[in-house]
Order: sequence, then structure tokens, then C-alpha cells
Amino acid sequence: MKGGGGAKKTYTNKVTNQKKTESLGSSDNCANVQIQVLLSDPQSNALQIIDEGDLLLVRFSASSNRVEVLNSQGEVCGFVIHPRLDTLINCIRNGVVFEAVVEFVSRVSCTVLIQPYRR
Repeated sequence: MKGGGGAKKTYTNKVTNQKKTESLGSSDNCANVQIQVLLSDPQSNALQIIDEGDLLLVRFSASSNRVEVLNSQGEVCGFVIHPRLDTLINCIRNGVVFEAVVEFVSRVSCTVLIQPYRR
């Protein structure tokens, strides 16, 4: 949480999907996808419980047709808008699990680095 002198909380997410690398072309190999992005439509309540360095879950929501980034409580922190979004969605649909490393977070914004989940 931000502010105060409280202890830093560490969150972990259990990921159960198996990583499967699928080649989408020479420049779109899922194992090499890395996307740095400022989350769109940040949700301040969800951002309050994350800190820089935390790992967040990345998933594709078929109902909203958007890529979501979630905190450890399963709350949506924001959405991914990026030129390589189609590649990211294709990789997720092919079973590749992605994580988002929090690089910067405030009450109103969050920058993450999205990459394949590394066990």
C-alpha cells in the first residue's frame, strides 16, 4: 500500500496453465514477447494493494475482448493497449501464460512490463 510506514506486502499468484511456445512468425515468437505499457483505464482501488516489483497476472477476457492485468485479489488493475496487442492475444490463446512486472504505480497510473511467465 502507498503512504504510511506500514510493512511492504508481498503477493504471489499461482499460475496453473502450462506454458506452450507457439511460433507466430520469426518476429512474433511468444517466448520473446515483452511489452512495456502504461495501463489503460487504471482502477485506483485495485492499484492500492500493489507495489513496484510485484508480479501481476495477465489474461484475455473474451467477454470484454480486452487484455486485463489483475492484482493478487483478482481485481482488474487496468487494460493493455499496445501495437503488439494482437500478438499478445494470439499467444495467450495458444496457452502461453504472461505476467506483468510492476515498474511504477501510483493511485492513478501503473506501468508494467509484460513477459512470458518464467517458473
